Amino acid sequence: MRINVSMKKALLLFALCLAIFPASVYGLGSCRTILVRHLKQSESSDAKTVTFEGLDSNGDVVLKTGCRLLNTPSWNSHYRPDAHPYSPQGDPRWPIALFGRKLAAQMGFRIHRSLTRRSYTLRAPGAEKFGRLVRLMNQNLIREHLEPITVLPVAADYVTNAQLLQLAISRDGPILMKVPYDDHNPSLTPHEEAYHLGVVVYPKRLVKRAVEVTKITHDFAELLSQRDPELGSTVGKQIETNRALWLDAGQGNVAMLLGKTRLAYNMQSYQKVFDEDPADERRLGSFLDLFAWFQMQPVDVLLMQLHYLTGVEVDDLLITKTAAAHFRPHLPAEESSKRFLLSAAQRATLNETISDFLEAYTNSPNFKLYDTSKTPTEHAREFIKGLDERLAELSNALGPARR
Repeated sequence: MRINVSMKKALLLFALCLAIFPASVYGLGSCRTILVRHLKQSESSDAKTVTFEGLDSNGDVVLKTGCRLLNTPSWNSHYRPDAHPYSPQGDPRWPIALFGRKLAAQMGFRIHRSLTRRSYTLRAPGAEKFGRLVRLMNQNLIREHLEPITVLPVAADYVTNAQLLQLAISRDGPILMKVPYDDHNPSLTPHEEAYHLGVVVYPKRLVKRAVEVTKITHDFAELLSQRDPELGSTVGKQIETNRALWLDAGQGNVAMLLGKTRLAYNMQSYQKVFDEDPADERRLGSFLDLFAWFQMQPVDVLLMQLHYLTGVEVDDLLITKTAAAHFRPHLPAEESSKRFLLSAAQRATLNETISDFLEAYTNSPNFKLYDTSKTPTEHAREFIKGLDERLAELSNALGPARR
């Protein structure tokens, strides 16, 4: 086949365009559409599949993955870095699947393939950029008398459990809870992007409950440390650890489930996806329950933890008399299964601290009882029922796609 000079020039010009504009050609169609072929479910790996390339000049996290047979990208991985054993890499496309192609593109998520077809690059908004997007959406949501976003991922290095709880009770206008988003850590950023950006879709009613459980845990741990530093460094630290683990799991596992399920069902609506598999609805409920503890009063979560950790009797103190049947102290086992053998003096101090804390808490002007009549699965069903509409509200509030 002979190729004339003009055709050669055209081919060279086309190749030059691909080199200059790879994102628009391969991933976003001018940054407005994330291609369906980039959201096909991929096999999981135990090896590290995604590399953090840094933050670009637009404030985006840049993640790169290679290709295996037939140019299929290797995204999802169970790989856990040694420094962060509870932070598996996951799949960086989960937030795209969770938000949907339209909203994700509006937020600046992009995927493109290299010219050699040997690697793919995914860009996601970093913490500062993501915060600007949330604030913009909230301005427009409030103006339209719609519920604002109440959880905000914020720039943070790797945080301790106590610091995570402090962030979780840090209010800022309509924001009721903040969660850490480390967007500059090569071993942690892929996990942060995959597992923790989707929390912005949580409804306010769920977040308020989670904040209350967290604040009670944080405040009691501080009071116990003041009364007895040794108890504070053991029992107090452990209840903070447990709550931090539950918060983390109640965000990350939900993002994983929603992202994986949407990828598996070719990005169908949430209502259709969960109608297909009721078991996913039950799993979603169990994950959300770790976050908000639906069938117990928030203070009863604290009391049941103290009973589990120390053996202190709390039956007469519980507001929810069925609390023992709903308390699950098992996640993850090596961190939350500790027990403490207290001296008689320490037990007396703990009982006195509990009594004083409960008196102050129940007499507070902000004290309220939460509805405990619905099961976690019923809460999950309610959440899913409104999620497609909520994503449309966020899309309308955000407007055109961001680069």
